[in-house]
Amino acid sequence: MPAVDGIASGLDTTGLIDAIVGAAEVPKIMLEADLADVEAHIDKVAEFKTKLSSLQTALEDIDSLEEFGDNAITLSDEGWIDVEVGAETPPGSYDIEVNELARSAMQISQGYNDSSSAGLLGAGDIIVEYAGGNETVAVDLTMTMEDVAEEIDALDGVSAYVMDTGDSSTPYRLVVMGDDTGAENTLMIDTSALTGGTSPGFSEVVAPQDAEIELNGITVYSATNEVNDAIPGMDITLTTTTTSPITATVTRDTDAITAKVEAFVDAYNSMHTFYNLNTDFDADEGIRGALFGDGTIRGIVDQLGNRVSDNYSADDYFGLGNIGINTKQSGNLEFDSTVFEEQLVENPEDVLALFADDEGFAKTVIADLDEVYLSDDGLIETRTETLEDTVESLEDAIDQIEERLENMEERLRSQFTYMETVLGSLQSTQSQLGALLGSSDD
Repeated sequence: MPAVDGIASGLDTTGLIDAIVGAAEVPKIMLEADLADVEAHIDKVAEFKTKLSSLQTALEDIDSLEEFGDNAITLSDEGWIDVEVGAETPPGSYDIEVNELARSAMQISQGYNDSSSAGLLGAGDIIVEYAGGNETVAVDLTMTMEDVAEEIDALDGVSAYVMDTGDSSTPYRLVVMGDDTGAENTLMIDTSALTGGTSPGFSEVVAPQDAEIELNGITVYSATNEVNDAIPGMDITLTTTTTSPITATVTRDTDAITAKVEAFVDAYNSMHTFYNLNTDFDADEGIRGALFGDGTIRGIVDQLGNRVSDNYSADDYFGLGNIGINTKQSGNLEFDSTVFEEQLVENPEDVLALFADDEGFAKTVIADLDEVYLSDDGLIETRTETLEDTVESLEDAIDQIEERLENMEERLRSQFTYMETVLGSLQSTQSQLGALLGSSDD
């Protein structure tokens, strides 16, 4: 039915309909406000989860001695050796003298005046014995010296090539080398089975040997030029022999350790400041944070606070307060780096153990984060799913109200239009009657 807006009654029927529908829309407006609050709540829970993840990352830098207990190394003379140390390396001075470098075996043949003629070396088998095993290379009269070098080079554990020495008469020599250093990696080449050419006779120009160093007066051997873990966590790379001992001094890198603890404190405070800001409530202004009243988030923050104040078994150090980390009234942490560094120097093992032991602070909190808070079935995910269910319910309720409002508006429009049509018809009839009665009087 076409709308006839007040044409007969003179009423603003559209205004009346809008007013009626607007009054009925109040529950929808309230639900939309609730929906906006819940969506903001979800966003803040996600941000809080990110803060917890950042806290976890900071804790992972102090949850093991290998990552947390940094040591610094200085050498009395640079360029002879390279030394790296780990957290487990005992601080102190270490005198290192390099007597011998590790070498791989090298054998070289006599010289030839040609390397590209077929059959030069003859035909038969060359037996290459390396590191206790042996392999055979079959040589025939179609093969050049270069071909034989390629076949030997293809064997496991050895390399081969033709060297041009520049000699005026016999510059070409067949060179075979072991790939690995160390005294056990011996190399022997048997060419006695070759016939029909000039068999290469090999001589040893480099004997395989182990590296040998004196470490604080104790002889240490290594099959490679890497001497690892003779001292716990110490890796020594040898580049040349030395003429006198090099002193390697290992000290605790207090600056690096302090920086990692400070990074944890900063991550914790970032999380707690975010929580305080988003749970604030101003009764006078009627303003409350998006996480206000969220028992799940409050429980997580409270539990983390308890972990910070808990005692941990680390000999003289039972809690973070003993090493300069204290909780302020706001819940944030205050870090006294001077106290921490003093304790680190005086009792390094206890301080490190407080964080990095299996039952220490860092591992304990990381376990909470992994298993309880941040896992796929943890508290954060469960809380998010609950809020998302609430969003879905609110959206369904809003959709239902919108459908009812659309039906109401359509029904009212139809009713008012019908009223205007009927009223218009009555007015027309009245006019006709008036005209008829007027003509009768005449």
